[in-house]
Amino acid sequence: MITFLMAKMLSIMPTGAGKSLCYQIPAILFSGITIVISPLISLMEDQILKLKNVGIECAFINSTLTEGEYVTIKNEILNGEYKVIYVAPERLQNKDFIYVSSKLNISLVVVDEAHCVSQWGNDFRKSYLCINQFVKNLSPKPVLAAFTATATKAVQEDIISMLGLGNCTVIKSSFDRPNLYISKQYLTNNYKDDFILKYVKENKDKYGIIYCSTRKNVDEIHGFLLENSINVGKYHAGMSDKDRKENQDAFIYDKVNVIVATNAFGMGIDKSNVNYVIHYNCPKDIESYYQEIGRAGRDGTNAECILLYNGQDFSTSKYLIDKTYEEEMKKPGFDPSVASSVYEYKLDRLEKMRMLCYTNECLKKYILGYFGENKVDNCDNCSNCEKEFEEIDVTLESNKILELVLEYNTRYGATTLTDILKGSRSKKISGLGLINSKSYGTLNALSISQIRDLFLTLTFEGYLYKTNGDYPTVGITDSGKNQLYNNQNRIFIRKAKEEIKREKVEKIVINNDLIYKLKEVRLILARKENVPAYIVFNDRTLENMCELLPTSIPELLNVSGVGDYKAKKYGEYFIAAIKEYVEKYSK
Repeated sequence: MITFLMAKMLSIMPTGAGKSLCYQIPAILFSGITIVISPLISLMEDQILKLKNVGIECAFINSTLTEGEYVTIKNEILNGEYKVIYVAPERLQNKDFIYVSSKLNISLVVVDEAHCVSQWGNDFRKSYLCINQFVKNLSPKPVLAAFTATATKAVQEDIISMLGLGNCTVIKSSFDRPNLYISKQYLTNNYKDDFILKYVKENKDKYGIIYCSTRKNVDEIHGFLLENSINVGKYHAGMSDKDRKENQDAFIYDKVNVIVATNAFGMGIDKSNVNYVIHYNCPKDIESYYQEIGRAGRDGTNAECILLYNGQDFSTSKYLIDKTYEEEMKKPGFDPSVASSVYEYKLDRLEKMRMLCYTNECLKKYILGYFGENKVDNCDNCSNCEKEFEEIDVTLESNKILELVLEYNTRYGATTLTDILKGSRSKKISGLGLINSKSYGTLNALSISQIRDLFLTLTFEGYLYKTNGDYPTVGITDSGKNQLYNNQNRIFIRKAKEEIKREKVEKIVINNDLIYKLKEVRLILARKENVPAYIVFNDRTLENMCELLPTSIPELLNVSGVGDYKAKKYGEYFIAAIKEYVEKYSK
């Protein structure tokens, strides 16, 4: 409470940490009225219900009120019947509300979900930009307090600037949620459906949220679960207000166990007993992801957060970012320089999210580090911490990559650079004269996936960077140049023991009979169907199987030339042959 002796403050606390209490208690103690600026109707309704249940008089003003209801509430406010008033940010520009506010004794103005004021945040809302002027016009000046759950350093600075907080007191608690178990898994969309159905059935007595990136995904997953007799609701912006409210209430009041939703189902949800959150698609940034998994375990009990992802997710996210940028271009007052900076920033955040999916580091340590919180120890409560890892010295291989990137700095993307290092003789590599590179074929002993892992590691460690735009290229940083010229650091990559075991097998691939065994399997299947062998799989696909050594259907789908249809039709035969081979050479 001493904090509120300060005129201005910014509080950053994770979802479920009790931000509401931090301003509700002062609202009761202060002599005047507290105005809470809130972005969502559902959030207002939830807060008011709780306050009224403990005997605190409060009201909200938003678009759901009829003209008659608004007039009644306005008169009650002027008569001093309420201690707390929740308002939508758009209301602050309404002349009548401005007039009403001028007649009130306002002790405290609270900006909830304050990150909405920042274009660098994940939920920018233009109406938040009028808050600063509204507060300036109040007399006497009230205490101004801003609250948010997720804010990087750039967003924090923007909040302080845009809200006119100046030299405010900043209170920042740990972002860590120890009761949340975080896991990630690469799956193609068809296998995501199977995973979700199995998980939901196994947890039929628990409550969960399944987040999807598009309305189409929501409708499809919702229909799929309904067909399989799952008690499920859905929520997205394409539904009517009535249907959204009914579905949200059904979930809040435990009438349905599962709700499938886009990120429109977010900030206003305060259901304490959410046992799991599944992301069907990878979110567009870490802020959104961490805010959404924050819906789980708010009662302090253990909860599970599962991230399903594949390459298509990142393409979808980039499409949505591009679409938003194109829509901004059509609006009056479009500022190309600002919009371009925001666009590049969003792409950078998407890249950070992609790196979370592929990192072998402790997932919580990565996330907390993103928000500027340095966590020394691993969490021991994520899927990466469950694996047994070894650190492999990859300094020599890393330096070869740095040499190549320096040679063609920002001219080519990671795929082309990988082909050069692998010694590809494709038409593209030959046609561009890249076989003449001094780095050509220098990592031909590694598989394509191993080289890609090295690119990710070097980017993650700050030696390389990716440009944004439609065709991202790879560049070398000053740290990368220092490493190359001075060889100042040993570079290590963390590998799960099962991955190391597989890589040891890969080194024998060129001089063994696995390719011949796979060709035998292919020939048997082709003769059975009376088709040419290449119709089953071509030689390049079999060679890629030898490189990746997939031992499951999801892993097989990473092989070039393998789609869902052929994976289901032929997968078990090739996987059986590969498993036999791996077991033979791993002993």
